[in-house]
Amino acid sequence: MRMKQSVSPAMGIYMMGVAGVILAVFFLLVVSGAGIYRNAVERREQNNRDRALLSYVLANVKAGDAQGAIQVYEADGTPVVAVEEGNSGYGVRIYQYEGKLMGDYGRLDWELNPSEALAIGETEKFQIEDLGHDTYRVITDAGRALFHVRSGAD
Repeated sequence: MRMKQSVSPAMGIYMMGVAGVILAVFFLLVVSGAGIYRNAVERREQNNRDRALLSYVLANVKAGDAQGAIQVYEADGTPVVAVEEGNSGYGVRIYQYEGKLMGDYGRLDWELNPSEALAIGETEKFQIEDLGHDTYRVITDAGRALFHVRSGAD
């Protein structure tokens, strides 16, 4: 003959409590993991945006590095990097305006026209330092990068 074991009500409450604690810990792990993942994705996206600013400047300079094609100057107190296309008088001008790095294409002797320019990304700082020997340092909020104009700048 078998004896039937009975579970006391206290044991049932204890088992439900343990299951509740396990579920709560699992939920906290999921929530904290989602937060960590979200922060990692935001940092990656910010790094990509930061790299895009400096990469845009460097890619344009490298692509247009021909004799006398790269000009570094100030227009109304705004530092500008201009890359002329051939000897056409047209090219890309890169500058900072109202917290954004701007790039426009047009006559290099025209005034800057930020309303018609493409906003590349956000930056409060855009400085260009002439280090001599056709080497320049570009500084933005994202950091700094060097470029050397092989052809010689005007």
